[in-house]
Amino acid sequence: FFFQAEDGILDSSVTGVQTCALPIYAVTAPNSRLKAQLVGPAGIWLNVPELSPHIREINWFLRNRFPLDDKLTELIILVTARASDAQIEWSAHEPAALKAGLAQHIVDIVKYRRDITGADAKEAAIIRLGRELLEDNHLTSETYAEALKLFGQKNLVMMVLLMANYSQTAIILHAFDQQLRPDVTPRLPVGGRD
Repeated sequence: FFFQAEDGILDSSVTGVQTCALPIYAVTAPNSRLKAQLVGPAGIWLNVPELSPHIREINWFLRNRFPLDDKLTELIILVTARASDAQIEWSAHEPAALKAGLAQHIVDIVKYRRDITGADAKEAAIIRLGRELLEDNHLTSETYAEALKLFGQKNLVMMVLLMANYSQTAIILHAFDQQLRPDVTPRLPVGGRD
């Protein structure tokens, strides 16, 4: 891969709107397998080129070799995005979650921090697990035992790793003030507790 930084904080090739506090990178090599635009986390990772391929591989593994179905995987990502008020992650993954078959009322439970009434056992366990780990910074014995019973040890570890990966991404995006592209409508209410 060959990457070149474009002009500082402006995405002048599209709108001239500030989108990130770091340079925006562009792929200059043909046949790149990198699927994301080089704004957002992929563009930020390129500021440490020695590390970037390793982060991409972990992200790829967690997204493409994840042991749960797409619906539950997307729910884990949404729970993580909600806990971090991660607008970019939420705006990308809410449509993916709905496409994967996650019901709108489950999306709304997470989006609006509602009670988990109406969620099935696995959905409820994922929401509780994420809320406790990411919002309370503590996991109760009861929530741990329920998640272990429903998903098994390896899957539970993978679920936590996926949450950690998306939490890392949210921190990176927040730290460098990454904004949604101007053509993307914000989907997540942020700034307060509903």
